[in-house]
Amino acid sequence: MAGSRFANVDVDDFIKSTENANTKRKTACDLSLLSDYLRVEMELRPINEIAPEELNQYLAGFFVTVRKVDGNEYEPTSLRSMLGSYERFLRSKDYEECLITSIKFKRTRDALAAKKKNLKAQGKGNKPNAARGLNDKEVERFFTTGALSFDNPKNLQQLVWWNNCRYFGMRGCKEHRDLSWGDVVLCTGSNGKNYLEHNERQTKTRTGENERDLRQSVPQMWSTSGNPEDTRDPVSAYKIFAEKRPASMNEPDSPFYVAINQSNGKGAWYKKQPLGVNSIKSMMKNICDQADIQSMIFVVLIHSHMHDILLPLCCFFLQMNLKGN
Repeated sequence: MAGSRFANVDVDDFIKSTENANTKRKTACDLSLLSDYLRVEMELRPINEIAPEELNQYLAGFFVTVRKVDGNEYEPTSLRSMLGSYERFLRSKDYEECLITSIKFKRTRDALAAKKKNLKAQGKGNKPNAARGLNDKEVERFFTTGALSFDNPKNLQQLVWWNNCRYFGMRGCKEHRDLSWGDVVLCTGSNGKNYLEHNERQTKTRTGENERDLRQSVPQMWSTSGNPEDTRDPVSAYKIFAEKRPASMNEPDSPFYVAINQSNGKGAWYKKQPLGVNSIKSMMKNICDQADIQSMIFVVLIHSHMHDILLPLCCFFLQMNLKGN
C-alpha cells in the first residue's frame, strides 16, 4: 500500500535473507553427507521426518563411521560442527527434540564424544591447518618489496586493505565487500592530526542480533607521521586512494574497493565499478606472492600480528593504572 508505514515483506523470506551465506552452504553440505549415509542404511526420509528414537541410532552410527572422500578421518571439530548443522536444520523445521540437550539423543552425543577421544588418540585435534600470525620481518618485507606502496593502483589498494585490517580489525571478504566509501570518514582531532573513523556494519562476531554487543569505542586510524609520501602513514594512503578514485565513486554509498583500470598508458587508476569478490578474497595471497613469502600464504593472520603489538601496550597501561599513575 502506497504511503503505508509498514512494508510489504514476506517474513520467512526476510529471515532467510539475513542468514550467513557460508553457514547455509556448510549446513547444506553436511546434510548431503548425512543423506548419503542414510541411503546406505536404506533410509530415504528427510531427517526432520524421522522419529527421535530412530534418528538417534542413525546419527550415532554416522559419527562413528563417517570418513572423508579419501578415506581419512575428519578432525574432531569438523564432526562437532556437523552436529551443529543438523541441529540448526532441525530447529528450522520445528523438530520436536534438540540434538544438543535432549535425553533422546544421548547415544548420539556419547558416540560423538567417544569418536573424538579415539581421534585424539590418533593424533587428531591438534589443528594442523591453524593460521599463524605474521612476524615483524614479513610485515617489513611487504613494504620494502613494494607490495604495499603508492607505486600503482594494485599496490595502493592492497595498502588501504591492509590498513583496514590492521587498524579497524576487519576480517574476511564479506566485511570488506560490504564496506562503503561513506563508512570511513576523514576527521581532525583536537591536536590537529588527521584520523579515520569507521562506522562499523555487520561483522562475523557482531551480527546485530544482540543490540548490546557493540565496540566500547569507535574504531579509529590515526596519522602516524603526517607525511603525504609516507607509505606507512595510513591516513596518507587513504588520501591518495581518494584522489586516484573516480569522483563519482567517492559518494557515501559507493563501494570502498574499486576495480583497477588495466588499460595501458596514462589515465585513471580505477574504474567506476566495484572490485570483484575474488580479487578481495585473494588480496592477502597477492601481497604474500609479491613479497615472496611462500609459507602458509593462505592462513596468515593480521589479527595475530596486531595481538603481539597491542598486548604489551595493554599490560603496560594496566600496570601504570594499578600503580596509581
